[in-house]
Amino acid sequence: MKTLFTIILFISLSLHISGQSLRHVKGNSTIDFGYNLTKFSPGYTLGYGYYLNNNIILKAFLNHEKGLIGATKYNANLLFLGANYSFYNFKSLVYFNVTGGAVIGFENANSTEYIVDETNFLYGGFFGVENEIFIFNKLAATLFFDEVLTQKSSFGNARYRVGLGLKLFIK
Repeated sequence: MKTLFTIILFISLSLHISGQSLRHVKGNSTIDFGYNLTKFSPGYTLGYGYYLNNNIILKAFLNHEKGLIGATKYNANLLFLGANYSFYNFKSLVYFNVTGGAVIGFENANSTEYIVDETNFLYGGFFGVENEIFIFNKLAATLFFDEVLTQKSSFGNARYRVGLGLKLFIK
């Protein structure tokens, strides 16, 4: 029984170690899910990532925010297109990334008190940092902070996003 346990342990550790080296490699793809807090309201993120090489990840994600600012109902749908650069990793378990790119989307403000109902087209850029912590070979937890700079917003042109998420490797 000890021998069987030792063999199973050895095989599982071997598979785990070999799988770690395949995390940030060319051709890998991810689906990202996230929850974030912003200056105005909580938001939800759904995204896709593609690894160009060990350090550069192309990303596209949708962010939906909905909340209340004073007496005004706020709703924003934003598309982020950008890239991450992994500048440091610790034993292929924890990765530190910088991120940046472009953002476009729509913002809606609706207030019955002030008789306002306006929709604005937003455009601009974002930059930030992201931390990946691998839980399993195909699943990582992410922590991120982004500064988003947009034009034409009714609530100010600078906002932040801070949140956490899950990154599921699909290839």
